[in-house]
Amino acid sequence: MEECFIIDACVITSASPKTPVSKRVATFLEMFLETKNKIGMTKTLKEEWLRHPSPYTAKVYGLLKNQRRIIKISDHETVEDLRIKIQNIKDKQRVEAILKDIHLLEVCDCNR
Repeated sequence: MEECFIIDACVITSASPKTPVSKRVATFLEMFLETKNKIGMTKTLKEEWLRHPSPYTAKVYGLLKNQRRIIKISDHETVEDLRIKIQNIKDKQRVEAILKDIHLLEVCDCNR
């Protein structure tokens, strides 16, 4: 059974043979590409991937797109409610950190 994964741009950009951690990320992505699993991607996540261009990002994105393994996910109305609640948090550094990656929460419906 194929699954839907959410892969942030920082994962793609950290993949390389330079350090043990980045090498493990690259190994994970190579293993992922050998499966039939798909990725869920909102417009925001796609823009983030494309904002961090690298040969590896282009390779992974191109393969997934050509194999029709990208599930386009539209924004949901409930996301606005979540954003409003987050804005009410008093610690503004925390708000900034959450909003930086909120687009990852927006793709939670990709397995439906």
